[in-house]
Amino acid sequence: NLARSAIRQSLGASWQITPEQITVADIDARLGQDGHDIRQIFALADEANYSGLALEATDFQRWKQLVRHQITGGKAT
Repeated sequence: NLARSAIRQSLGASWQITPEQITVADIDARLGQDGHDIRQIFALADEANYSGLALEATDFQRWKQLVRHQITGGKAT
């Protein structure tokens, strides 16, 4: 959920809309295939909320790198 929120904040600033308005449909429409990983983070957040999904440490590392890349605009951190 924190990853999804951080991505929404970043995209909201770029797209000049409130972060809460950003949906998977927006990601698909604006990012197309480039939004695949971001879309997957949104889906995982929903799945974790409703199913109690437990991710492994390697999953967290991968998603952390993706989120950092997104919120820094692709710049190295």
